[in-house]
Amino acid sequence: MEQRKKNMSHEKSDKPSYSEKGIAARLSKLHSGKTTYIVVEGESDMEFWNTITESEVEVLPAHGRSAVIEGVRKFPKISVGVVDDDYEQIRENNENLNDTNLFSTKEPNDIESLLFQSWMEGGEDCIYLRTRGKIHRIIPIRRQVVKKAVSVSRRVGILRAVNHIEGWGLRFNSDSSFIPSWLEEFVNYEGIDGVRILIEGVKRNSVQIKPSAGEIISRYEQAEREFHDFSDYSLTNGHDLSKTIQILTGGVVTSKEIEKWLRREVKPRASFDLFKNMNAWSKKTGRPLIRVN
Repeated sequence: MEQRKKNMSHEKSDKPSYSEKGIAARLSKLHSGKTTYIVVEGESDMEFWNTITESEVEVLPAHGRSAVIEGVRKFPKISVGVVDDDYEQIRENNENLNDTNLFSTKEPNDIESLLFQSWMEGGEDCIYLRTRGKIHRIIPIRRQVVKKAVSVSRRVGILRAVNHIEGWGLRFNSDSSFIPSWLEEFVNYEGIDGVRILIEGVKRNSVQIKPSAGEIISRYEQAEREFHDFSDYSLTNGHDLSKTIQILTGGVVTSKEIEKWLRREVKPRASFDLFKNMNAWSKKTGRPLIRVN
């Protein structure tokens, strides 16, 4: 009951997202107490972590990846930082984030992908999503729809990964719509030129990208072969996944509703390295941290 009250109190946090210096200053001020701190990338991640932390733990939202990494390094005895992998695992000279008190979602690419994988491995036939709609309050999303969304998002993820490696500066977000037009076009396309549709759409959404669409397609096809043995969830972006489900369901549910369901309702599997590493830290320091079975 105590944990439930804690979770409810943090559903809408009044905490700001701290900068690197802000996190360090906050931990410096609090380090003498018995509370353990998990520093995460923003309030959306905070919502998830509050569902699995012990009562002696407080979750702090940081303003981005670097603020988490640099903010917790000087406080290894009272704090841990958790960041999304964000395609670091596919780089040859990737940064080893399994530091003393710093952990990455690797192998899933991000928290949302980890939760989607947990649900898929659970074997349920449908997601039953409670919405605010006046007509359909509970919407079933079939497993096959989620499976298709994973397949689509893997293909987008390959482009994201190559962009990360090559530093092209492709722009995937959209200012005019929460669902980018390139993603909607790609998801709804049923022909054989899907890769071209994807790349040309993202390139139109970007500014002054030097490689031609043909050059990007060639590198993409090479990456498909390179990443053949990578798991789907090491390549998916969780936000792409939820937006793809929104498109596939005709907008009956929104990606925000899907992600809220993910963070609140899906029980993550304890077999992920992220949780194993965090539990090892907890055992070493004697500080309670998370409850994952």
